[in-house]
Amino acid sequence: MIDRRRLLRSLAVGSGGVALSATPAFHAMAAPRFVRAGGAHLNLAPRLELPTRGVVTAVTWSPDGSALAAASWYGEDLTVWSRSGSVVSKFKRIGGGPYPESYLAFVNGSSELLFPPPETPDNSTCLDVWSVGTGEVTRAIVGPAPDSNNYAQNRARYFVVSPDQKIAAAAPGVGGLVGIYETKNWKVERTIKIDYGVASIGLFPDKSRVAVGALTRGHFLIADGASGAITADFGPYEVKFLDISFRSIAVSPDGEFIATGIGVTVIPGEYVHSPEAARWDKLVKPSLSIWRVEDGSFVAGLQEARSPIQHIAWDPKNRFVACIDDSSTLFIWESPSSRSAVSRIPLEESSMCLSVNPQGDRLAVGDGPRVRVYEIS
Repeated sequence: MIDRRRLLRSLAVGSGGVALSATPAFHAMAAPRFVRAGGAHLNLAPRLELPTRGVVTAVTWSPDGSALAAASWYGEDLTVWSRSGSVVSKFKRIGGGPYPESYLAFVNGSSELLFPPPETPDNSTCLDVWSVGTGEVTRAIVGPAPDSNNYAQNRARYFVVSPDQKIAAAAPGVGGLVGIYETKNWKVERTIKIDYGVASIGLFPDKSRVAVGALTRGHFLIADGASGAITADFGPYEVKFLDISFRSIAVSPDGEFIATGIGVTVIPGEYVHSPEAARWDKLVKPSLSIWRVEDGSFVAGLQEARSPIQHIAWDPKNRFVACIDDSSTLFIWESPSSRSAVSRIPLEESSMCLSVNPQGDRLAVGDGPRVRVYEIS
C-alpha cells in the first residue's frame, strides 16, 4: 500500500524524478515490548502511557527531567506532564499552522515552551515562546530573514536549544538560513547560509558549533555559530543516481561523532529505470550512520533501520543512540562507534519523535496518539 501523503511530500522536494522509500508504508505491529539484543547492557522498562489528541509529532524533556512536553494533532495541542505522568498544563495553539515534526523545546527552566506560532502573526515571526502555566504567547521571535517579508523564509521548521538553555538555533524550511540566538534576549546573533538547504539541525556540546543535515545532495555540514562560517562540508551520499536529504541529525555528548538519518530520497528522471535505482539502498551507507567529526569518515551504520529515519537522539551519558525508523521501530544502539548490541521496541502505531531526558534514565517516544515513557537501567 502506498502512503500517498509521504509520496507527495517527497516529490515536492525535487522535480523530474521519483521519490522513494526503502520500505512500504507503516502497518500496525504487536504491542510494544523491549527486545533485548545479545550482549546488551541496558534494559528499557515501560513506566507511563500518556494519551494525546491525535498523533504525537514532537516530545521533549525539561533540563531537570521534572517535566515532559508533547505536541500533537498536527501541532495544535501542547501538553505538559510531570515526571509521574500528571497533566501540568494543556492548551491549544489556535489556528494550527505549520508544525515541525520532532521539534519542541523547553526554555526558562520548565516554565515555557519554544514552538512555532499559529498562522496569524506577521511574516517575520520565526518562533513563539509559550507559557506553560497560561498557554499564552509571552514572546514572538523574529526569523533569520525579517526583511524578506516572506513567511516561508522565517517560520521555523527545525530548531534546537542547548542543554543549559542559553543558545538556540532555528531554520525555516525555505531559504537555507540558520539563525543563532541567545535566549536572554532572543535576538538573531548570527545567520548561517546553507547552499543545499536545511532538513535538520543540532548543536554541539560546546554551543559554538552547529551540525546541519542538508535538504539536498546528501551533505551534512558543521558551522561556527560565532562567525557563521562553514567549517566542514561532507557529502557521503552525493551520488549521481540519487538525491538524499537528512531528516535527522544528532551530535554525540563528547562532540566527536555525528549521527545522521536519511529522509527523503529522490531519483532523478534520467536514472529512474537504471540498475542503481532498483537497489540504491544497497549502494550507499546505511540509513542511520555514524561519522567522525574530525574528518567526516564513516564509523558505523545500522543496516536494520529503514529509511526515512524519523528521529535520532543521542544518550546524554554517551551509552547509546536511539532512533525511530520508517517501520515505527525504536532502536537502542549501544556503543554505536564500535557497532555493539542493537535492541528494539516495535511500536504499535506511527511514530516520528523521541527524547531521552538529560539524566539519561528515561526515554519518551511518540506512538500514535500517546507518549510512552520507558525507564532506562
